[in-house]
Amino acid sequence: MMKLTMVRTVKASPDGIEVRTYEEGQTYDLPHELARIFLAEGWAVIPAEEEVGPSESKPYRPRRRKHDPGPSEGAE
Repeated sequence: MMKLTMVRTVKASPDGIEVRTYEEGQTYDLPHELARIFLAEGWAVIPAEEEVGPSESKPYRPRRRKHDPGPSEGAE
């Protein structure tokens, strides 16, 4: 299942049998196949709390000490 928020009202069938109305502004748990169609057609979006992206914080990068030469420094 995939959680989506509708950006327009659409009638669709989650199982190929029953037709349902998905209302604009409402959030639904949808089967993956139906969710992919809704996203491709622009009828729905992934809610902000569901989006997976890079962390807001900066990635960890170890610092070199001031006296520690870098890989190309000091090698002669």
